Amino acid sequence: MSLFNLPDHFAGDLIAAFAFALLACVVIILGVKGIDRFAFAKVPFDDALNNGNVAVGIVVASIILGICYTITHVIVAIIGGS
Repeated sequence: MSLFNLPDHFAGDLIAAFAFALLACVVIILGVKGIDRFAFAKVPFDDALNNGNVAVGIVVASIILGICYTITHVIVAIIGGS
């Protein structure tokens, strides 16, 4: 008798969830670095953020959220969710 009554496929699902989370983090970091390097090469985001520019922070946050949204839909399409 198991303490938590977990299904047999729980360990595999847990490993898959961590793998997708790790992959998502890597893609987010690469996406932000790539956009910063290629699309906004002449915009000094680091200097503006260090000077307390809130508008730049909002732009960077929206870029990160857009990448996260895209990654979420790709993962759902891969695993066959609704």
